[in-house]
Amino acid sequence: PHEHLAFEIVKASFCFGTDPLMTLAKIHRETDFSRMGISSGGAVGFSQMTGAGISEVQDQMSGDNSISMPGTRDFFRMAIRCYTGNADYSAFKGDRVTVQKALREDYRLDLIYGQILLKSYVSYTAAIGKRSMAESDSKNSYCDAFVLYNGDTHVVNGKCMGKKVQMRYE
Repeated sequence: PHEHLAFEIVKASFCFGTDPLMTLAKIHRETDFSRMGISSGGAVGFSQMTGAGISEVQDQMSGDNSISMPGTRDFFRMAIRCYTGNADYSAFKGDRVTVQKALREDYRLDLIYGQILLKSYVSYTAAIGKRSMAESDSKNSYCDAFVLYNGDTHVVNGKCMGKKVQMRYE
């Protein structure tokens, strides 16, 4: 039910430190809350995970400080434990097809992958932009993160922007 999904998204956002309204807006725009759809680019779930997105999440969860910031995996494990009650909720290994199948079978795993990717992108865009947590800076970090999240360069009739734009900007 919608109330349960709203609760899960807000809880996941609280645990991972993302804005629940931004998370909801992303899910609404990407999937219209239809988790079982597959995009034309092969992305699946609420989080619209592609092979590149899956690889990024796996890198963040690898514990390899040459490809992610020190402490990243520990932070995300604490967030997963906060959200699910289990720090080892799922292994973050496997090829794209295997992971996408797991995401389609488990909505909580789907939300976890989406939260890890969104938090990584928001943190990255805030850092490179030398942004604070002020409202305008935070909005700019999310806007830039959404462009990274949805790398789709196809031109669409924008629902949000009201003109023809690349999907990643819409």
